[in-house]
Amino acid sequence: MKFIKAQRIRWLGHVKRMEIGVMARKMTEGRLFIGRRKGRPRLRWMDDVVADLKVMKIKQWMEKMKDREKWRLIVEEDKAHPGKEGHSLLHLEYNLTFLLAMHGLHGGAVG
Repeated sequence: MKFIKAQRIRWLGHVKRMEIGVMARKMTEGRLFIGRRKGRPRLRWMDDVVADLKVMKIKQWMEKMKDREKWRLIVEEDKAHPGKEGHSLLHLEYNLTFLLAMHGLHGGAVG
């Protein structure tokens, strides 16, 4: 999981340094304006990455990502960050509970 999260943070820096009109940047920054379903809003990819940066206590990440070398150090720090695994397992458990509830499999708490 650490590798995947580090790659997501790396990709965020890559995309945010792209020019504004590039499709990859449009997709990460864009929003769909359609009716909202009942229940909890789904997490977006960006929400997950920002949560990872908060766990790492990275502040002013929008400024830091503009400097490729600083951002590379943040990605390397992410690979070694000790708090990442617990966050991943909690998030996985939450998603699993949500999916079970969506499919009518109310098996109680996961874990």
